[in-house]
Amino acid sequence: MINLDRIQRINWPVYEVVSDGAIAHPDIAEGRVIPAVVIDTKGNQDVQELISTHDDSPPGDATYTWSTKPFNKSIIFLTIKFDKPLQIQFSITFNIPKQSIIIDGIIKSRGFYLLSGNSRSKVSDLSIKRIVCEVPNTGFDQIWENIYIKSIIKKYQKNGLSKKSAIEATNKHLKSSRQLWSIRNNSHT
Repeated sequence: MINLDRIQRINWPVYEVVSDGAIAHPDIAEGRVIPAVVIDTKGNQDVQELISTHDDSPPGDATYTWSTKPFNKSIIFLTIKFDKPLQIQFSITFNIPKQSIIIDGIIKSRGFYLLSGNSRSKVSDLSIKRIVCEVPNTGFDQIWENIYIKSIIKKYQKNGLSKKSAIEATNKHLKSSRQLWSIRNNSHT
C-alpha cells in the first residue's frame, strides 16, 4: 500500500468517479456482471486517447495499486499505470460511503469497465467508448474487507441499530450485495 500524500507530489492525475453502474456481456468475463466507472478527466486527452487506442488494439499491460488516504478511511484510490498501448499513469478516487459496492465489485470481479466522461455521462450510453481493466489480486482484499465491514457496521449504527444488530445486518448486506457480482449473462442476442 502506498502513501497517497506521495501521489499528490508525484504529479499524476487523480480523477473522481462521476457515474457508476454495472454491465454484463456474454463475451466478456464469462458473462459476469462487471462494475463500470465513468471518470471526469476534465479535458485531459491522455485517458480518452488510451481508451480509443485500447479499443482498436490487443489488451495492454497495466499495473494496479489500491491505497487509502492517510487518516481518512472514507477514500480509496486505485492507481493504474499502463505500459501499453500508451504509457500513462493516473489514480481513481472512490468515496466509500457512496461507492463501496463498486469498489467491492471491482475486487470481487477482478476488473471493471473504464469510461471517460462528465457528470452527465451514463454507463448505459453505448456511444461512450470503454475498456475493460483486469485488476488482479494485489494483496488489498483483506484490507478492503476490514474497511468495508467497518463502514457498513458504522452506517447501520448511525441509523440506530445496536452493535449486535448492525453486525447481523452487515452480514445480510454483504451476502445480498455480493450476489450481484456472481450473476452471469450467457445469452447471445
